[in-house]
Amino acid sequence: MISSKLIKKAFYLNKFEPDFKSILKNLKIGSYSSMNQTHSNKVLFTDLGNEYNCDSLITRQKNHALLVKTADCMPILLNDGIHVGAVHSGWRGVDNEIFENTLKNFEIKNLKVSIGPHAQSCCYEIQNDVYQRLGEFVKIKEKKYYLKLSNKIQKLSEKYLFKLEISKYCTVCDKNYFSYRENGTSERQYSLIWQ
Repeated sequence: MISSKLIKKAFYLNKFEPDFKSILKNLKIGSYSSMNQTHSNKVLFTDLGNEYNCDSLITRQKNHALLVKTADCMPILLNDGIHVGAVHSGWRGVDNEIFENTLKNFEIKNLKVSIGPHAQSCCYEIQNDVYQRLGEFVKIKEKKYYLKLSNKIQKLSEKYLFKLEISKYCTVCDKNYFSYRENGTSERQYSLIWQ
């Protein structure tokens, strides 16, 4: 389990961690909400323990965890001292601005954002159609395109001056993580945040 250095109650699990429910129990977290993630730009507020059709959840409820499931996409955790949020974002999320839609609901001057393990530009090869959409966040190596998923959020951090940390772990080449791009797995690792 990786703890965020920036956000006190934010963790990223790998594929060898115990079931997330055991971790929630050990941490004495009373309830949680998760997402049925569809690469949408939909943001929802919650204080109930349900699964929601969205790619971003926000709560101000104490002792209520938000979960995001990933296997190459970015798990993004946010805290502004009032709200916490959990965001799921792959290239479609970057393209349809799920993070920006989430950001509108937070106090920017107090905001801390943590991005967990995800497919990094060393391994995240994309095709021309994605390059045409997100070219400014792509590096070209040996006539192939490689996307740096976190680059857009990094630029927003520089613009709006919120605090940001980005994991260096790549889910494709680090065998501690599930990777859909590596082997088409249906398994996911969990990231969680609460207050």
